[in-house]
Amino acid sequence: MDDNKLDTNARVKIEFDFDHWADLWKSDPEAFEAERMALMERLIASAPVRQQRRLRGIMFEVDAVRSTSATPLKACVRISELMWKSFNQLRQLISEDLKKSAQQPTVQYADILHFNRKKDRHSDD
Repeated sequence: MDDNKLDTNARVKIEFDFDHWADLWKSDPEAFEAERMALMERLIASAPVRQQRRLRGIMFEVDAVRSTSATPLKACVRISELMWKSFNQLRQLISEDLKKSAQQPTVQYADILHFNRKKDRHSDD
């Protein structure tokens, strides 16, 4: 399979039920975590193969922030900061690339073909 293509059979359809997740977290945090991890693994597995390693790295970062934050709200804020930092880095890279493209003159080369002219058969020369 092409690594850029997503196997349509591997797609994960998610219907997020906030109340279910909130109730599960309140009643059984271990079951919540197990379900969350299983869902995240299904989502990552449904991504193109070439992106899965990066997605697992992001999940590792998110899990590290969650485990070292004093409260869920602090974790959310820190994860949001990571997201914005990554977004701004991407925006900066795109901006720099666009500036470089605009500064470089476009030079085009072409072969010039020379044709021998034939006398017009219908001319009265």
